[in-house]
Amino acid sequence: MSTINKVAIVTGSAGGLGKAIALRLAHNGFSVMIHDINKDALTKTLQEFKDKGYDSDAFVGDVSKKSDQEKLVQTTVEKFGRLDVFVNNAGIEAVTPFIDIEEDELKKCFDINVFGTVFGTQAAAKQFIKQHSKGKIINACSIAGQESYTMLGTYSATKHAVWSLNMFQALYKIPGQQY
Repeated sequence: MSTINKVAIVTGSAGGLGKAIALRLAHNGFSVMIHDINKDALTKTLQEFKDKGYDSDAFVGDVSKKSDQEKLVQTTVEKFGRLDVFVNNAGIEAVTPFIDIEEDELKKCFDINVFGTVFGTQAAAKQFIKQHSKGKIINACSIAGQESYTMLGTYSATKHAVWSLNMFQALYKIPGQQY
């Protein structure tokens, strides 16, 4: 493990792909703020990081709430002194057939997958500008962002939006982000 004095946030990192991303960053010497809405799973994951000797902390929050994303970045900077990488990983799948999806499920999927990505990107970019440094924003997408699948119509629509946000960030150079 090397010491590189970089700080990363990974949303939705109490388990699955987010946890794997956070573990790799920590293994590579990053200080990592792990994040999830599931407090119990997050507490267990944080203990695993601490047991490995990783410089880490945890933040319980809801990516679909702009104020939670702003507080996540603020808390990370208070704890570690800066922010270098923000990984928008949190997401949910909707596997209900398109014809049957209910309003609440549709809203929840867009709130987390799309609005969460927007709010995380905004919070990170504002911090990069504030600290006068460039940083990286990584938006986890899915092959469903490139193609649509019969049982994943709504999920595919949200991931198409995330893919489009990735293209927007690359084409229009969000201030403070390194390319």
